[in-house]
Amino acid sequence: MRFIQRYHLERHSLTHTGVKPYACSMCDMRFFQRYHLERHSLTHTGVKPYACTMCDMRFFQRYHLQRHSLIHTGVKPYACSMCDMRFFQRYHLQRHSLTHTGVKPYACSMCDMRFFQRYHLERHSLTHTGEKPFACDMCDMRFIQRYHLERHKRVHSGEKPYQCERCQQNFSRTDRLLRHRRLCQGRGVAKVEAQPCSFTQEPPAAPPSTWSPLHPAPGRLAV
Repeated sequence: MRFIQRYHLERHSLTHTGVKPYACSMCDMRFFQRYHLERHSLTHTGVKPYACTMCDMRFFQRYHLQRHSLIHTGVKPYACSMCDMRFFQRYHLQRHSLTHTGVKPYACSMCDMRFFQRYHLERHSLTHTGEKPFACDMCDMRFIQRYHLERHKRVHSGEKPYQCERCQQNFSRTDRLLRHRRLCQGRGVAKVEAQPCSFTQEPPAAPPSTWSPLHPAPGRLAV
């Protein structure tokens, strides 16, 4: 490496010696450059000097603001050379590229599983340790993944956000909707446009044999 200014050479030399002369006065972090120390100090003070002009978000670093601004403009500067996908961040492009090469750089140390993303490896590792970090605040259930916790909470709230477009029946989980959807398609149930489900808890006047298997018998609630 060659440099125009002596200062840049001296600063670069620190990367070889390992000396980090700039120490944070509020924690044990040390840095090669004063700028990095000043930037780090903002995490202690809470000051975020870089404000987005299009929303209320603020950032510690100018780079983070510039990256965030792409969300408003819709510009995705990082294009995949193997498909039509584009990304806001270079990291997301690099991570996506692994799906084309098949390379899974993150290996589990306790089994043969490998992963495209570090997060997926960390989440998988919990299956070995038995740790369930996501706790329900309404019962004693705990979960390995946040998604499973959020899905479980619908048991308490009664929320059923997933609706069958054929009969308008609602479900709390996507897997139950998909299973129900296959029944509808297999029996040729036509899609209903903006019509409520005709099912009620009261038994019909017709004989029980006319009841649709897509709906529960009278007196039983839908799953």
